[in-house]
Amino acid sequence: MLLAALLVVFVGQVVSLAFLYSCTYDEKVHVASGLCYLKTGVFSGGWSNPPAAQLLLAVPYWLGWAQFDMARNSAPVAARLVNCSLGLLFVLAVYGLARSVGGKSGGLLALALCVFSGTVTGLSAVAGTDIGVAAFGAWAVLAVVVALRGESLWGFVLAGVFCGLACGAKFSGFGIPVIVMFVYLTHKHRSWAQIGKASVALALVSWLTFSSLYLFKGCFTEKPHLRESKFKAAVGFFLPKRAVFDMRVVSRQASMGRDVRAFGVESTKGLWWYYPAVFLAKTPVGTLMLLLAAMVLLARGFSLAEPTLELRLFSCFVLLVAPIFLFNRAQCGVRHLTVAYPYMYAAVAAFVVKSGQRVFG
Repeated sequence: MLLAALLVVFVGQVVSLAFLYSCTYDEKVHVASGLCYLKTGVFSGGWSNPPAAQLLLAVPYWLGWAQFDMARNSAPVAARLVNCSLGLLFVLAVYGLARSVGGKSGGLLALALCVFSGTVTGLSAVAGTDIGVAAFGAWAVLAVVVALRGESLWGFVLAGVFCGLACGAKFSGFGIPVIVMFVYLTHKHRSWAQIGKASVALALVSWLTFSSLYLFKGCFTEKPHLRESKFKAAVGFFLPKRAVFDMRVVSRQASMGRDVRAFGVESTKGLWWYYPAVFLAKTPVGTLMLLLAAMVLLARGFSLAEPTLELRLFSCFVLLVAPIFLFNRAQCGVRHLTVAYPYMYAAVAAFVVKSGQRVFG
């Protein structure tokens, strides 16, 4: 009952916000990029992003369910509703991760932290790429966690699909295969054969899923010969040329920085403290208190010899946010940290619930 109530509250929030929010500066760029790709086979790489999320946002307009007008200032509500569904996938994945390590109570606590997070609900209610990469990444890790119980290789195949989609939604998703293998390799001692099979399955399926996103040229147009050239580009250079070009653009932006103003301070090359400060400012006080409590409990029970699943999930959070904190100078809001949020929520909930069970029996 509580699970259903929290999901209803979340859906009610994001759907109502999708109709209430004014149009943001980049929503229509994402939708236009995906719609152009679906209709003409030409991918413009809107804001130097890969195509997965943009394709999903454009589907209602491509199917004729809604009319898209780039010139009008009205918000792309149909695309926002698609993103609301990705937000629902996000919170369900967080619930699954937290429940797998903290039981039903842990899952409900993590879900509540998501439902009442302004960052999660806000990003789910607008047509962007941030909630999609976080949702696909969380499902990839959840697929591996479930697969570890039965040593199923199919779990890694499914994780590979989600890894490819995460990489294809935003380039920050390229950290997802790393944390998936981290969760697997730190589970327990394994033979080299097991590690090899899992690694090959994850890498191959991730690559095929990601590269296939750049092969639609010819699938939706009358020029099927163009598909062959894209296929050769993907195979010959490991990654599609368009992806490599956009990755270089994003890397240059991250290293050079941009004009930013935060807390009354201005900089033309970014602020070294920007992301830690924004994280603290945008995270609810209750979540920060639980995070602090979890870190204290982690310090008291820290063990590299037998790392628990909640410790490994918290490590995933650290592994994803550390490069952003240290190296990303393209600073435009807390949304760049969203890819790491599922593991923070799941780990915090598990630490708190398990500690409470030990204290109160």
